[in-house]
Amino acid sequence: MRGAELRALAARDLAAFATLVHPGFELPAHLAALASKLEAVESGRLRRLLVCMPPRHGKSLLASAIFPAWFVAKRPYRQVIFATYAADFAEDFGRKVRNHLAGDRCRSVFPAAQLSDDSAAA
Repeated sequence: MRGAELRALAARDLAAFATLVHPGFELPAHLAALASKLEAVESGRLRRLLVCMPPRHGKSLLASAIFPAWFVAKRPYRQVIFATYAADFAEDFGRKVRNHLAGDRCRSVFPAAQLSDDSAAA
């Protein structure tokens, strides 16, 4: 798929966005199912989602780093709250989301996406 086609698809498809902003991202069946559910959350078709997967299966990368960046870039008038049991995790994922939003790849899909100056911290 050419760059322009991938960017157009990434604007509406979380898996395509993940492939664009995270080189090497692979989409096995369990992450495709998760991406589908996260897209349902973004569209409002699903109001609550609990994700239970074993460690090291990609759930955190997709649900905690890539999805919030895609969601905020796509719907800048909405807000996202990220909560975790450890401050280090929250800071790490917050930094990843911020970096995705500020990165050229995300900006190529969502040129108007930007963090406000007061929310640019991790």
